[in-house]
Amino acid sequence: MTTADLILSPVTGLPPILGSRANDLKRETILGNVSIATMDDFPHWCTGCLSWFFQYVCKPIYYDRNWMPLVNQNQLSVYVNINSIKKRMGITSNQARELLQRADNSLERFLTEAKKDLTNHVHNKARNYLVKHLGSDGTQILSAFERNETVINRLNEIKTEVERTGEAQLIFREESNLPRTLLVTPSGVYVLFNRKDSKGQGIIDKMLGQGAFKKVYKAINLNTGEKAAFCSVNIGSSNPREANEAEYYLHNDLGEITCRPVPHSLVTKRVKKDPKQSRTCYLMERMKGHLWNVISRKHMDITSQRSRIDVAKQMATLVAHFNSQGRRHRDIKPENFLYFLQNGKAVVRLADFGLATVEEKYHKHIIGTDLYSSPEALRKTAHHATEQNDGWQLGMTLAMLFFPQLDSSFIKGTKLLQFWQAARRENTKQWIADHWIKTPLRQNQWLKPPKNQNSMEYVIYKLLQIDPAQRWTPAEAAQVLARL
Repeated sequence: MTTADLILSPVTGLPPILGSRANDLKRETILGNVSIATMDDFPHWCTGCLSWFFQYVCKPIYYDRNWMPLVNQNQLSVYVNINSIKKRMGITSNQARELLQRADNSLERFLTEAKKDLTNHVHNKARNYLVKHLGSDGTQILSAFERNETVINRLNEIKTEVERTGEAQLIFREESNLPRTLLVTPSGVYVLFNRKDSKGQGIIDKMLGQGAFKKVYKAINLNTGEKAAFCSVNIGSSNPREANEAEYYLHNDLGEITCRPVPHSLVTKRVKKDPKQSRTCYLMERMKGHLWNVISRKHMDITSQRSRIDVAKQMATLVAHFNSQGRRHRDIKPENFLYFLQNGKAVVRLADFGLATVEEKYHKHIIGTDLYSSPEALRKTAHHATEQNDGWQLGMTLAMLFFPQLDSSFIKGTKLLQFWQAARRENTKQWIADHWIKTPLRQNQWLKPPKNQNSMEYVIYKLLQIDPAQRWTPAEAAQVLARL
């Protein structure tokens, strides 16, 4: 076993080397967990190799005074902690010293091994995913990381800068000669699945989702093989950069009720066809899908009332917690409830806070999605940013999701049944104009109370009260669902 076998271990999170000139490195400077000594004429040619060395080799070496020179060539000394080797190998100090002394004394060869280790840092899981889903493009990416010196050098220059600043950077496919754009973050390098055709128009890679401002694509971490969701958000007068950044940080602040962002992954991306336009981009935890998917793909059992109540309880609890922070979502719908599977069970998360606000103010235009908007919001007669508005949207979301499973006596002969049928035909715009705008419905026309008040039907009924003063908030719905 060589010394390289002992200490070469790809890791992230270590501060990069300090610059690239002789003066940038002082004698006996401590970098991270390693002490180095160098002369004034520090060799410029090996700066890149040293960047790899300090980021990927030295992390597991813990600094103290019990160290010895590992290599000494070109007026450079690198010191390795004897205790670290002794503990890792379960050997004595003398055996560790003998092992290090038998190591190759060539700095260039040693750092070449470190560089080779870096080129093989693509995780097996990521390697298999790239080949399976990108075919020849995936093979080209892997080949570039193994053999293309230009790509390797460029990537490591960016990685060094990212480690120094803590800010992510995009490497566009045109500048790297790779078939996909890369996003380099302190937590790893991600391949983005957002490639367009040669004219920059059609999307070659399939989107995970799309909204009025946002497009979501797949991404994969080359270092760990983990998947992520790459969010690309328009910057415009109605959706400024500050709002996009606020949404990114809001995801992080909300903790377990939403999917988590990848730390330090927020960047600004230019739009090639219009240099004046740009997009903010960031990475999020990859979820399985939204709630329309969970039902259509049968990832969730909705045949029993117990299973439906469990999911409804999760949804109401999430919105209630969001409201308890003084915020109003304003765009609650099935597509904005994401899920992942845990022990075969769907765990729900709330997402998409682009329209969220903390202010109860009147808006000239309808905020949110018409299909799920409250009557007062559609008629523009009241505040949109209220718990009652979020409560109506939650009620409509539950009704739309579980409509076929609801008690037939509860929905028979109601306008809610007509509304659901119009939604199936994608003809809700005219229905809304006729029944909410021109001639507003009365409560007994819209929906009547169910016979069983200990049921999800009763929760939906209370959430879908036309009069906001009589309507339950998400918190009230969550309390009742918890008792069912």
